[in-house]
Amino acid sequence: MGNACLMATTSGTEPRDLTDPRLYVNRELSWLDFNSRVLELAEDESQPLLERAKFLAIFSSNLDEFFMVRVASVLDALEAGRPSSTPDQLPRDEVMARIRQRVLELMQRQAACWRDSVRPALVREGIVISNLEDLPADGREDLDRRFEREVAPVLITLAVGPGLPFPYISGLALNLGLDVHDPRTGESRFARIKVPTMVPRFLRAGDALVPVEQIIAANLDDFFPGMEIRRRVFFRVTRDADFSISDEADDLLNAVERELSRRRFGGPVRLEVEAASSQTLLEEIKAGIGIEDSDVYPISALLDLTCLWQVVGIDRPDLKDAPWEPREPARLIGSEDEVGMLAEIRRGDILVHHPYDSFEARVARFVHEGNHTRKNLQPEIAIAVPGATFDFKGRAVGVRRESAPRIEGVVGVADGADEAVAIERDAMRGMDRRVRFDQGGLGIDDQAVEIKNQRAEHGLSSGGGFGGGTGEPYHDQCGGEKDAEEQKAG
Repeated sequence: MGNACLMATTSGTEPRDLTDPRLYVNRELSWLDFNSRVLELAEDESQPLLERAKFLAIFSSNLDEFFMVRVASVLDALEAGRPSSTPDQLPRDEVMARIRQRVLELMQRQAACWRDSVRPALVREGIVISNLEDLPADGREDLDRRFEREVAPVLITLAVGPGLPFPYISGLALNLGLDVHDPRTGESRFARIKVPTMVPRFLRAGDALVPVEQIIAANLDDFFPGMEIRRRVFFRVTRDADFSISDEADDLLNAVERELSRRRFGGPVRLEVEAASSQTLLEEIKAGIGIEDSDVYPISALLDLTCLWQVVGIDRPDLKDAPWEPREPARLIGSEDEVGMLAEIRRGDILVHHPYDSFEARVARFVHEGNHTRKNLQPEIAIAVPGATFDFKGRAVGVRRESAPRIEGVVGVADGADEAVAIERDAMRGMDRRVRFDQGGLGIDDQAVEIKNQRAEHGLSSGGGFGGGTGEPYHDQCGGEKDAEEQKAG
């Protein structure tokens, strides 16, 4: 059908051309509107305080993924000179300009929310996120001892000298960039220290939590004895994590693994720096990693507020949402011997609503019964998930290895290739399994599990996560049904 057929009419109106770009909103800008609504939850003072901190962390992690995949994809298309292919027909250079404008606005709001609202409110509740310089002397001495014992042994410094390449900056890592001057020779060099991820982002000093990067910056003389630290800047690089895989690959799993390995070295798509950074150091970093001014984002608060997950984990239930105890669907109440889920599905379809209905009562129990029923000597379990969120390794499943079920998965590469490889390599080792990767053509969005036994085919479909981590807190409707034509036993 040609574009001429893409018309719509309603009673009493003229036909509307559905190819008109004015009818559509650019998907990247629409996604930023979504993340703005996440930020609004952090700004909402009626929310429990640690829930607001949680939404600040979610906003940051969402934005990281947005740059790694969506912005990277736009930049790749722009570099290749491909014309716009989205219904809104917005030129890609304009898309990037609007993304930058919107992201800068959102980041300013996030910084203000943290600096002027959430952080002071945490202090009033006895949760103090303090700058190192604001601690009393005894608190600093305690942190110095912890630094020597826990942090210094895992720090690595890299310097750039004449004829040496700029050090590789890994994606999403927090870094300290330095201008190190040797007073004896008059020579200056750029040096970089990566803030280690194996130590907590905040170290406790009495009642205060102090960012570990500030503690590192205060002990630089230990790493550069006899040198002068003229300038320093904290920065963070986001790299292209978008990739494609040929559907003609002989071994798709190995192809995915290779792409995952290559993805560590994807091109830079964003540079976050302190708002008051040294321009000289900033220019050296930009030149070293190969990034343009339009991809630099100054931050007027802590870099990488995903670190607030550590704060959210503090045991203060009075500052969090009251826990919700989900109910079991009425038709499934009773012992598993008395009320089998597969048997109940054969009596009629079941619809459950999360988080109000129990996650354990639907996905975990469904797969558990399918794998432990006598008639399922070798059950077939087919999974279709967008991000491999079905938790094979956790309490959600408990697949019986000795029964060697055949498990077949269809996994969205762009969303969850890491998880897909984990499923194939770790969670289902020793089983008859096959994992297929959707490269965008199938457009997997919902999730489904199908179990076949000698009596019937049973299916469970969902619009949300099959993992316990997301299946419990997020809204989702899930339905269980059996195939209309039961298979005959024997």
